[in-house]
Amino acid sequence: MDKPLYVIEPFKQGMDSWLIFSIAIAVFSAMGYYYFKQNKTLDYNRRNIMTLLFSFFAVIALGVVGLKLYSKWRIQPVEIYNNRIKTPYGEAPLSNIIDFYIKMERKEKPMQVNMAQDSAHYFFIIERNSKTHVLSEGDYPIKEVMDKLNDVMGY
Repeated sequence: MDKPLYVIEPFKQGMDSWLIFSIAIAVFSAMGYYYFKQNKTLDYNRRNIMTLLFSFFAVIALGVVGLKLYSKWRIQPVEIYNNRIKTPYGEAPLSNIIDFYIKMERKEKPMQVNMAQDSAHYFFIIERNSKTHVLSEGDYPIKEVMDKLNDVMGY
């Protein structure tokens, strides 16, 4: 097995605030659920509505936790070999790559078209079989990936 020429590591993905906040919401919702389930002082209908509400909060929070953890697991280093590139979306032989470029995606404000509300840069690698690998600037140093891929492909 050959060694990669370049390994581009993703930006460090620590414990972000949304993950910690979602875990806390899930724990407090579970505690609220069990409290209202055991509380016999409230009438039947209010007790059921509160348990339903807290179980709904817990399910939403656990879904956010699961998706955040999946996102952290999915982001892996990009490895560039002399004949292929390996991204989180699979491997692509360099002979199959027909184009690669950086594109800026902008979201416009609804009433003010000339002012950009949010923008992000993405690095696209397009293969002959129409498979596309997309790397975000929030996860990878995409300019570095493009420069190293240009070096390997001889452009």
